[in-house]
Amino acid sequence: MVNIQTTQVLVMHPSHIALKRQPLEKYKVGRHYKLRLEPMEGSTWETAKMRDESGQINLQPFIRAEDKRKHPGTASSAGTR
Repeated sequence: MVNIQTTQVLVMHPSHIALKRQPLEKYKVGRHYKLRLEPMEGSTWETAKMRDESGQINLQPFIRAEDKRKHPGTASSAGTR
């Protein structure tokens, strides 16, 4: 028998990037997904207005790596506009 420990984190999804609405319907609270995540702390997204609907104050916030690169203030987002 294998004992697998799971950790819950808060995954933040930008609802708007460069004034364009981002679709969020495919993600649901409480579901399981394989995601490449990076910490929100210290990122350009850290200062964005955030809303947490999880109801758990002890969860560390992360953002999907591909969303992090889309921030209008990052050099890697310049070619995606």
